[in-house]
Amino acid sequence: MNPTGKQIKEQYADTGGFTDLVFAATSLLGYRFHPRIRDLASKRLHVFDLRAVPKELNGLTGDKIREARAEEN
Repeated sequence: MNPTGKQIKEQYADTGGFTDLVFAATSLLGYRFHPRIRDLASKRLHVFDLRAVPKELNGLTGDKIREARAEEN
């Protein structure tokens, strides 16, 4: 419920508002998060093992995740 007295069921956000934490938080609160991601076609998934990516997803993957750098942070 919000100050207007209306029940929120969905939340929308612009390009700057899409993260895993937002997806998790909205799910825990009982509503769905719908990001509006600008330039989605230019986004790439980074993976741990490029050889494990199914050939159908090759166009969506970018570089390998730099695990050591992630661990530093």
